[in-house]
Amino acid sequence: MEIRIIRIKELPDFLNSEEYRNMPEIPISRHRGLSHAYNPRAKPEEAALVLVYIDTQLMGYLGFVPDTIYLEEAGINLGWMSCIWVSPDARGKGIAKAMLKRGFEEWENRVIVTEFTEIAKNIYERYGDFMDLTISNGIRAYMRANLAYLLPAKRPSLHKLKPLLRLIDGVLNLFHDFRLRIYQINYRKHQPTYEYLSEIDGPTEAFIRSFQKEELFRRGASELNWMLHHPWVLSAPAKDEPAQRYYFTSVANRFDFLAMRVYGPENRLAAVLIFAIRDTHLKLPYAYFSEADSELVLKVILHHMLQMRLDMLTVYHPVLTQAIRQYSTPFYLTRPFSRHYLISTRFEAGLRTHARTLQDGDGDCAFT
Repeated sequence: MEIRIIRIKELPDFLNSEEYRNMPEIPISRHRGLSHAYNPRAKPEEAALVLVYIDTQLMGYLGFVPDTIYLEEAGINLGWMSCIWVSPDARGKGIAKAMLKRGFEEWENRVIVTEFTEIAKNIYERYGDFMDLTISNGIRAYMRANLAYLLPAKRPSLHKLKPLLRLIDGVLNLFHDFRLRIYQINYRKHQPTYEYLSEIDGPTEAFIRSFQKEELFRRGASELNWMLHHPWVLSAPAKDEPAQRYYFTSVANRFDFLAMRVYGPENRLAAVLIFAIRDTHLKLPYAYFSEADSELVLKVILHHMLQMRLDMLTVYHPVLTQAIRQYSTPFYLTRPFSRHYLISTRFEAGLRTHARTLQDGDGDCAFT
C-alpha cells in the first residue's frame, strides 16, 4: 500500500497530468480541483487529497477543504473532510483507516466533517477519533411532488421505477400547480424589494460582518465570492466522460448560486441572502438578517420558489425554521431534518467554551 499526498499547490499540475487523464476512477473533478486551488483560505502546502495505491492502482482517496475557525478573535486553520472513497475491490484491507490516520497527521488533528453518508459514518465510528461538535436542527419543506428524486435517493433499488414515479409526480403536480397559482398571485401583489448581486462587494460585506460575532467560520467577501465563482457542480444535461469516472456529483441538470440584497421599508437594507439551487431543490447556504425581518426573508424565498417552480426547500437557520412553522406558506408538507458535525476528539477541547453558531453553507455544504 502506497499513500500519496496531493497538496493545494500541486492540484493544477495533477489535473493536467497524463496520470489523471488515464485514471479509471478520478479522485476529484477538474472544476472541483481548480476551485480548491482558488480557495482564499488555503495555503499552498496544505493537503487537498490523500490517495492510496495498491500495485499502482488507485484504491482510495480522501479529500480536504482548508478553512479557518475563529475562537473569539483568533483564527485557526483546519481541514474539512469533503469526501472519502474506497474501491469495492479493496474494502476490508484497512485503506480507510490508513487514509484517515495520514490525513489527521497532515492536519495535526484539526479535522472536522459533516454531510456524510451512512457508509462514511460507519467508517468514522470505527476509526474512533471523532465526536459531535454540534447538531443543527433544520426543516425540509415540500411545495411540489418530486417522488422520482426523493424515493430513489433513499432506496437505490427504486431507480428502475423512475419513469413511473415521474408519471405520478406529473399527476400530483397538476393539483399543486393549480394550488400554487393562487399563492403566486398573492405574492405578486406583495412582492418584496430585492437586488441580485454578481459578487459580494464592500458595503454588502460590512452588513454581513455585523452579524458574525458568534460565528465559528465568519466567511467574508473573498470566501463567498470564491464560492459564487468557482462551483463544484456544473449545470449540464448529462454526465460527461470525466463525471462517469468520479464517484461524487460533478454535474446536475441545474446548479446555480443566487446572491441578493433584500430591502425593507424606506429602502432599508434588511438581508443578504445566497441561494443554492440544485435541480428543483433550494438551499440557503448563507443568510444574514435580524429576527424582526424573518417574515420578509421568508417571502423572498417563497417568491423565488414559486417563480422557478422549485419542489423543496432545506434550511437549518434557526430563525427561518421557526418562521416556516409560524407563518402561512404554500408548503404542503414539512418535516424536521438534522445535520451532524463531527470533529477530532483531540481538537474539540479548545472549542468547549466558545459559541458554535454555523451557517448552512459552512464546510463544503454550499458546494454540493
